[in-house]
Amino acid sequence: MSENKSMKVVFISHSCLDHKIVHELQKELQTYGLTVVVDDFQGGDRTCDKTQRKIKESTHFILLATENSINSKHEYKARQYSNESWHRARWVTVEYTCAEHCALQQGLTLICVKVGNIAIPQVLQHFIYVPFIIDSSVSQLSENLTSCINSTMPSHKLSTDPQRSKKLVEMGRNLERVHATFSRDDRELHSAIEFYEQAISFDFCNHHAWLNKGWCLWKLKSDTVAWKYVNMAQLLRPDSDRLPDILKRMTDGYRTLKD
Repeated sequence: MSENKSMKVVFISHSCLDHKIVHELQKELQTYGLTVVVDDFQGGDRTCDKTQRKIKESTHFILLATENSINSKHEYKARQYSNESWHRARWVTVEYTCAEHCALQQGLTLICVKVGNIAIPQVLQHFIYVPFIIDSSVSQLSENLTSCINSTMPSHKLSTDPQRSKKLVEMGRNLERVHATFSRDDRELHSAIEFYEQAISFDFCNHHAWLNKGWCLWKLKSDTVAWKYVNMAQLLRPDSDRLPDILKRMTDGYRTLKD
Protein backbone atom coordinates (compact mmCIF):
# COMPACT_ATOMS: atom_id res chain seq x y z
CA MET A 1 0.00 0.00 0.00
CA SER A 2 1.14 3.53 -0.73
CA GLU A 3 1.85 5.94 2.08
CA ASN A 4 -0.03 8.63 0.15
CA LYS A 5 -2.65 10.28 2.38
CA SER A 6 -5.25 9.92 -0.36
CA MET A 7 -4.92 6.14 0.05
CA LYS A 8 -5.90 6.34 3.70
CA VAL A 9 -9.55 5.79 4.51
CA VAL A 10 -10.79 6.38 8.06
CA PHE A 11 -13.95 4.73 9.41
CA ILE A 12 -15.41 6.44 12.50
CA SER A 13 -17.57 4.24 14.72
CA HIS A 14 -19.92 6.13 17.04
CA SER A 15 -23.36 6.32 18.57
CA CYS A 16 -26.02 8.35 16.76
CA LEU A 17 -26.25 10.39 19.97
CA ASP A 18 -22.72 11.67 19.32
CA HIS A 19 -23.33 12.99 15.81
CA LYS A 20 -22.27 16.57 16.62
CA ILE A 21 -18.73 15.80 17.72
CA VAL A 22 -18.30 13.13 15.00
CA HIS A 23 -19.23 15.43 12.14
CA GLU A 24 -16.92 18.11 13.53
CA LEU A 25 -14.15 15.52 13.68
CA GLN A 26 -14.92 14.36 10.14
CA LYS A 27 -14.55 17.90 8.77
CA GLU A 28 -11.28 18.44 10.63
CA LEU A 29 -9.76 15.16 9.43
CA GLN A 30 -10.78 15.91 5.85
CA THR A 31 -8.72 19.10 5.94
CA TYR A 32 -5.67 16.83 6.21
CA GLY A 33 -6.59 15.12 2.95
CA LEU A 34 -8.05 12.00 4.55
CA THR A 35 -11.12 10.15 3.30
CA VAL A 36 -13.49 9.78 6.27
CA VAL A 37 -16.45 7.38 6.36
CA VAL A 38 -19.32 8.35 8.68
CA ASP A 39 -22.90 6.99 8.46
CA ASP A 40 -22.45 5.79 4.89
CA PHE A 41 -25.79 3.98 4.80
CA GLN A 42 -28.89 4.13 2.61
CA GLY A 43 -32.34 2.56 2.69
CA GLY A 44 -32.21 -1.12 1.81
CA ASP A 45 -28.62 -1.66 2.98
CA ARG A 46 -27.87 -4.78 5.01
CA THR A 47 -26.34 -3.10 8.04
CA CYS A 48 -23.75 -5.67 9.09
CA ASP A 49 -22.73 -6.62 5.57
CA LYS A 50 -22.14 -3.02 4.50
CA THR A 51 -20.42 -2.20 7.80
CA GLN A 52 -18.05 -5.13 7.39
CA ARG A 53 -17.15 -4.17 3.84
CA LYS A 54 -16.61 -0.51 4.70
CA ILE A 55 -14.38 -1.43 7.64
CA LYS A 56 -12.33 -3.86 5.52
CA GLU A 57 -12.01 -1.23 2.79
CA SER A 58 -10.66 1.27 5.33
CA THR A 59 -7.07 1.59 6.44
CA HIS A 60 -7.89 3.07 9.86
CA PHE A 61 -10.76 2.63 12.30
CA ILE A 62 -11.55 5.20 15.00
CA LEU A 63 -13.87 4.24 17.84
CA LEU A 64 -15.40 7.21 19.63
CA ALA A 65 -15.87 5.63 23.06
CA THR A 66 -18.53 7.55 25.01
CA GLU A 67 -21.25 6.75 27.53
CA ASN A 68 -23.60 6.47 24.55
CA SER A 69 -21.53 4.06 22.49
CA ILE A 70 -20.09 1.68 25.11
CA ASN A 71 -22.42 -0.74 26.87
CA SER A 72 -20.63 -0.66 30.22
CA LYS A 73 -23.35 -2.67 32.00
CA HIS A 74 -22.41 -5.75 29.99
CA GLU A 75 -18.64 -5.46 30.17
CA TYR A 76 -18.13 -7.91 33.03
CA LYS A 77 -21.10 -10.21 32.45
CA ALA A 78 -21.13 -13.51 30.63
CA ARG A 79 -24.45 -13.65 28.82
CA GLN A 80 -25.59 -10.34 27.33
CA TYR A 81 -29.28 -9.92 28.07
CA SER A 82 -31.17 -7.71 25.62
CA ASN A 83 -32.21 -4.43 27.20
CA GLU A 84 -32.26 -0.74 26.24
CA SER A 85 -28.52 -0.17 26.72
CA TRP A 86 -27.74 -3.41 24.83
CA HIS A 87 -29.74 -2.26 21.81
CA ARG A 88 -28.39 1.30 21.95
CA ALA A 89 -24.76 0.17 21.77
CA ARG A 90 -25.39 -2.95 19.65
CA TRP A 91 -23.99 -1.78 16.32
CA VAL A 92 -21.02 0.04 17.79
CA THR A 93 -20.11 -3.20 19.60
CA VAL A 94 -20.37 -5.11 16.32
CA GLU A 95 -18.23 -2.51 14.55
CA TYR A 96 -15.37 -2.38 17.04
CA THR A 97 -15.34 -6.17 17.40
CA CYS A 98 -15.06 -6.45 13.61
CA ALA A 99 -12.29 -3.84 13.63
CA GLU A 100 -10.42 -5.66 16.39
CA HIS A 101 -10.64 -8.87 14.38
CA CYS A 102 -9.25 -7.08 11.30
CA ALA A 103 -6.51 -5.34 13.29
CA LEU A 104 -5.25 -8.64 14.68
CA GLN A 105 -4.89 -9.83 11.08
CA GLN A 106 -2.87 -6.66 10.30
CA GLY A 107 -5.52 -5.51 7.85
CA LEU A 108 -6.51 -2.37 9.76
CA THR A 109 -5.15 0.15 12.26
CA LEU A 110 -7.51 0.59 15.21
CA ILE A 111 -7.48 3.79 17.27
CA CYS A 112 -9.76 4.22 20.27
CA VAL A 113 -10.70 7.72 21.45
CA LYS A 114 -11.53 7.58 25.14
CA VAL A 115 -14.00 10.38 25.88
CA GLY A 116 -14.05 11.49 29.50
CA ASN A 117 -13.99 8.70 32.09
CA ILE A 118 -15.70 6.02 30.03
CA ALA A 119 -14.13 2.57 30.41
CA ILE A 120 -12.53 1.13 27.29
CA PRO A 121 -14.18 -2.15 26.24
CA GLN A 122 -12.26 -5.17 27.50
CA VAL A 123 -11.65 -6.47 23.99
CA LEU A 124 -9.81 -3.25 23.09
CA GLN A 125 -7.71 -2.77 26.20
CA HIS A 126 -4.56 -4.04 24.46
CA PHE A 127 -4.74 -1.04 22.10
CA ILE A 128 -3.31 2.32 23.23
CA TYR A 129 -6.10 4.90 23.29
CA VAL A 130 -6.19 8.63 22.61
CA PRO A 131 -7.76 10.60 25.51
CA PHE A 132 -10.29 13.34 24.86
CA ILE A 133 -11.95 15.60 27.41
CA ILE A 134 -15.52 16.64 26.64
CA ASP A 135 -15.76 20.25 25.41
CA SER A 136 -12.08 20.24 24.46
CA SER A 137 -10.83 21.27 21.04
CA VAL A 138 -11.87 18.85 18.30
CA SER A 139 -9.16 20.37 16.08
CA GLN A 140 -6.50 19.29 18.61
CA LEU A 141 -8.00 15.79 18.71
CA SER A 142 -7.94 15.73 14.92
CA GLU A 143 -4.28 16.75 14.91
CA ASN A 144 -3.42 13.96 17.38
CA LEU A 145 -5.34 11.38 15.35
CA THR A 146 -3.80 12.52 12.08
CA SER A 147 -0.36 12.03 13.58
CA CYS A 148 -1.30 8.43 14.48
CA ILE A 149 -2.83 7.83 11.05
CA ASN A 150 0.14 9.25 9.14
CA SER A 151 2.58 7.02 11.01
CA THR A 152 0.73 3.74 10.42
CA MET A 153 -0.54 1.67 7.52
CA PRO A 154 -1.97 -1.87 7.51
CA SER A 155 0.06 -4.43 5.63
CA HIS A 156 -2.72 -5.82 3.42
CA LYS A 157 -6.38 -5.73 2.46
CA LEU A 158 -8.87 -8.22 3.90
CA SER A 159 -11.47 -9.86 1.68
CA THR A 160 -15.10 -10.81 2.24
CA ASP A 161 -16.39 -14.09 0.80
CA PRO A 162 -19.80 -15.15 2.22
CA GLN A 163 -20.02 -18.29 0.07
CA ARG A 164 -16.65 -19.59 1.23
CA SER A 165 -17.66 -18.73 4.80
CA LYS A 166 -20.82 -20.85 4.48
CA LYS A 167 -18.81 -23.81 3.15
CA LEU A 168 -16.37 -23.57 6.05
CA VAL A 169 -19.27 -23.57 8.53
CA GLU A 170 -20.69 -26.72 6.94
CA MET A 171 -17.27 -28.38 7.17
CA GLY A 172 -17.18 -27.52 10.85
CA ARG A 173 -20.69 -28.87 11.38
CA ASN A 174 -19.76 -32.16 9.72
CA LEU A 175 -16.89 -32.56 12.18
CA GLU A 176 -19.25 -31.82 15.07
CA ARG A 177 -21.64 -34.50 13.80
CA VAL A 178 -18.81 -37.02 13.62
CA HIS A 179 -17.79 -36.15 17.16
CA ALA A 180 -21.35 -36.46 18.48
CA THR A 181 -22.10 -39.73 16.69
CA PHE A 182 -18.93 -41.78 16.48
CA SER A 183 -16.10 -40.30 18.49
CA ARG A 184 -15.00 -39.38 21.97
CA ASP A 185 -11.90 -37.68 20.61
CA ASP A 186 -12.04 -33.90 20.98
CA ARG A 187 -9.78 -33.36 17.99
CA GLU A 188 -12.89 -33.08 15.79
CA LEU A 189 -14.13 -30.19 17.92
CA HIS A 190 -10.78 -28.41 17.75
CA SER A 191 -10.72 -28.81 13.97
CA ALA A 192 -14.30 -27.55 13.74
CA ILE A 193 -13.31 -24.46 15.76
CA GLU A 194 -10.55 -23.73 13.23
CA PHE A 195 -13.05 -23.92 10.36
CA TYR A 196 -15.44 -21.59 12.19
CA GLU A 197 -12.66 -19.06 12.82
CA GLN A 198 -11.78 -19.09 9.13
CA ALA A 199 -15.47 -18.62 8.32
CA ILE A 200 -15.57 -15.53 10.55
CA SER A 201 -12.50 -14.12 8.77
CA PHE A 202 -14.24 -14.43 5.39
CA ASP A 203 -17.61 -13.16 6.63
CA PHE A 204 -17.69 -11.45 10.00
CA CYS A 205 -21.50 -11.30 9.75
CA ASN A 206 -21.91 -15.10 9.61
CA HIS A 207 -23.64 -15.53 12.96
CA HIS A 208 -23.70 -19.32 12.53
CA ALA A 209 -19.89 -19.35 12.63
CA TRP A 210 -19.88 -17.37 15.88
CA LEU A 211 -22.65 -19.46 17.45
CA ASN A 212 -21.15 -22.81 16.43
CA LYS A 213 -17.69 -21.87 17.61
CA GLY A 214 -19.14 -20.75 20.93
CA TRP A 215 -21.04 -24.03 21.30
CA CYS A 216 -17.88 -26.05 20.48
CA LEU A 217 -15.91 -24.09 23.06
CA TRP A 218 -18.69 -24.68 25.58
CA LYS A 219 -18.53 -28.44 24.95
CA LEU A 220 -14.78 -28.20 25.57
CA LYS A 221 -15.53 -26.36 28.85
CA SER A 222 -13.90 -23.09 27.77
CA ASP A 223 -16.88 -21.27 29.25
CA THR A 224 -15.74 -17.64 29.30
CA VAL A 225 -14.55 -17.63 25.70
CA ALA A 226 -17.63 -19.61 24.64
CA TRP A 227 -19.93 -16.88 25.95
CA LYS A 228 -17.92 -14.28 24.03
CA TYR A 229 -18.72 -15.98 20.74
CA VAL A 230 -22.35 -16.74 21.55
CA ASN A 231 -22.86 -13.15 22.67
CA MET A 232 -21.55 -11.93 19.32
CA ALA A 233 -23.92 -14.28 17.51
CA GLN A 234 -26.73 -12.71 19.53
CA LEU A 235 -25.59 -9.19 18.62
CA LEU A 236 -25.46 -10.10 14.93
CA ARG A 237 -28.77 -11.96 14.78
CA PRO A 238 -30.89 -11.69 17.94
CA ASP A 239 -33.74 -13.31 15.96
CA SER A 240 -31.76 -16.45 15.06
CA ASP A 241 -33.81 -19.66 15.27
CA ARG A 242 -30.98 -21.69 16.83
CA LEU A 243 -29.91 -19.08 19.36
CA PRO A 244 -32.59 -19.59 22.07
CA ASP A 245 -31.89 -23.32 22.34
CA ILE A 246 -28.12 -22.84 22.64
CA LEU A 247 -28.54 -20.01 25.15
CA LYS A 248 -30.86 -22.12 27.29
CA ARG A 249 -28.56 -25.14 27.26
CA MET A 250 -25.55 -23.04 28.20
CA THR A 251 -27.47 -21.20 30.91
CA ASP A 252 -28.68 -24.53 32.33
CA GLY A 253 -25.18 -26.01 32.18
CA TYR A 254 -25.83 -28.68 29.54
CA ARG A 255 -22.88 -29.65 27.33
CA THR A 256 -24.61 -31.63 24.56
CA LEU A 257 -27.74 -31.37 22.41
CA LYS A 258 -28.98 -34.67 23.85
CA ASP A 259 -29.40 -33.45 27.44
